[in-house]
Amino acid sequence: MASKKDRLRFERIMLVHHDAAYNLALWLLRDPAEAEDIVQTAYMKAFEHFCSFCGGNGAVWILTIVRITAYNWLQKSKRYSILMSF
Repeated sequence: MASKKDRLRFERIMLVHHDAAYNLALWLLRDPAEAEDIVQTAYMKAFEHFCSFCGGNGAVWILTIVRITAYNWLQKSKRYSILMSF
């Protein structure tokens, strides 16, 4: 379980990029509800692995997690092949 200090650090570094994360997910998925789900899942993964974040650009880190999460979801839902032919 994360300490209060870790939670506050996560919020300070990562939550400021929430709008960018949502916009990326929405652009990839083209569905607002799915984009919200992907962002929520990505933030949960990011928080779970926040101890491995060594500093640097938090936006790059969280947006990478959002992108990978979205692509994994698209692949599982068979929508990824449609996007790749585009």
